[in-house]
Amino acid sequence: MRVLTVIISFAMAAYSFAATAFYTSRLEKIARAVGFDMSVVMPPGIDTTGVVSHGGRPLRVRTNANGDVSHIGYKIFDDRVIGSYGSTDVFDFIERYVLELDLKLDGRSAALRMDVDNVKIVRGDMQMLRSVTPQTPFTIEEITRRMYRLKWNVGREELCLTFPADCQLMLGADVLELENMLERDVMRMKPLENGWKQALNGKELSAGDNVIIVDGGKYLSELIRGDIYLTVRNGEKELYCDRKNPSRSVGNIMLTGHSVKELPMRLSIVKYGDDTVLSGVTVRQFVAFCRAQGCKLYFGIKKTDGRRLTGTLFALNERMAYNHVLSVDFPLGILSGEREEVKAVVYPYIPLQNVTERFFIQDIE
Repeated sequence: MRVLTVIISFAMAAYSFAATAFYTSRLEKIARAVGFDMSVVMPPGIDTTGVVSHGGRPLRVRTNANGDVSHIGYKIFDDRVIGSYGSTDVFDFIERYVLELDLKLDGRSAALRMDVDNVKIVRGDMQMLRSVTPQTPFTIEEITRRMYRLKWNVGREELCLTFPADCQLMLGADVLELENMLERDVMRMKPLENGWKQALNGKELSAGDNVIIVDGGKYLSELIRGDIYLTVRNGEKELYCDRKNPSRSVGNIMLTGHSVKELPMRLSIVKYGDDTVLSGVTVRQFVAFCRAQGCKLYFGIKKTDGRRLTGTLFALNERMAYNHVLSVDFPLGILSGEREEVKAVVYPYIPLQNVTERFFIQDIE
């Protein structure tokens, strides 16, 4: 009986340890440092305050759609302000980073840690930053692809903070972990059935013959665009798909992920360590993953020989200044209903200053 009790105790302990999942290893370290109850099962998609606190201040805890704890930090910003901005990335970083400075997870002082990260208090001091609350008036300035500048009015004084638009800094994960996160998140992505309609946010232009172009703009060159083609049937708009025009059809599939049937994709992830090849992933999953990250998609066709089309998909995230670059080999028989596999190689989380037209012009497979 005693042996059985011990076994049950160990099983419960193991369950408790695994009950809470974290989006990054940094968040797990923060959770342990602030005494987060690791046995708490957090429901997906919540934003709550008061589950745990530090230094007498309640912390904001958020989970993503998969139930991972995706954010822990001081509640510095008002929920309505975050909602109106359209993205939580910048606000999450500030809330988590200020908490990290207090926790000293790596043993560095706040001043030394900020110096390493190139996070600067231009006016004011650390004590003022610690005193900021959701009621403190502030402004935010985004210098596209480069940096952010936040200003608060703390009493009669101004506090000004700047930090670079750097995905590793803002997400709290190095490049090796980011690559593993991409592998994990693409595999478990569950795209919406009509998620392709989210991509239809450009100006509509007529292309004749009941075809409409949704202007998605260009990236790097005129040959790399985000244009989506629609056709009108029985008064309803549908995505254009016709073997007679593979360029438009494949472009539509790669920009929206949508096709009549799920398209399997053999995805090779180029890593700093060993490359990884994933099977069991679909084109729709990868596109949905990019869009869930807030990326804008552009596609350029390199060549086609009537049997295969090769091209490059660029997933641009301006707010954190990175690209996922996907080199694609697309069998055109798919457009006629044949069961074939799309082959692709992804170069993940490339800083924007490193992305040039060579990723499109050269054969980088």
